[in-house]
Amino acid sequence: EQVRDLLDAAYDLDDCSRAVTCLEASMGDDPEYDYLINLAIAYTLDDQPQSALDTLNRAAAATDSVEAQIDIERLMLTVQHPEFEHRFAELSDIVEAGNSPSDSDLDFLETVLEQAPTYSDAYVVLGRAYLQLDDTDAALEVLLDGQKRLGDLPDIIDLLAQALWESDEEALAIDYLNKGLEVDPNHVPLLVRTGLYLFQNNQFDDAKIYLAR
Repeated sequence: EQVRDLLDAAYDLDDCSRAVTCLEASMGDDPEYDYLINLAIAYTLDDQPQSALDTLNRAAAATDSVEAQIDIERLMLTVQHPEFEHRFAELSDIVEAGNSPSDSDLDFLETVLEQAPTYSDAYVVLGRAYLQLDDTDAALEVLLDGQKRLGDLPDIIDLLAQALWESDEEALAIDYLNKGLEVDPNHVPLLVRTGLYLFQNNQFDDAKIYLAR
């Protein structure tokens, strides 16, 4: 608790070197995962990116938790790309609003996935970006890779079904929608898309069931 309070306070300081010194001095020979994560954050705040990356690699070796590895990948992105959080949020808003990303935006998103292949939001934003550009094949490649790596996450499945439907793979699109609904039966976008596609497939009674849900 004291370490976390120290790091929270460090975000408001211009000089975080004292936080780093404190953590380094108290580090044992075999530090636990949580301790290493705290130290990596302190290094990041103190503008020591290489030390932060080295510590994150130690943290990755200290845990078998999938959730922890995802957190480590996200922290590594923040260390390697200080503008990551702001730029990713900005691109998400651009794509969500129906605007087309630039080539440099696509390159940035591709780099994010190369460095953080378990970052589900990146698959969604990049997949949607390619759909905005009418590049269905590229969208399918990204979203199928996301589904293969992360399973039937509803947000990825929703866009994957859209890309498949636009590729005239109607039956496969509905199959994936059903897989997504098995994970989250109350996911509203999936229910709406399933109802819409069943309606367009002349399955009116089935469509009404999904839309009613």
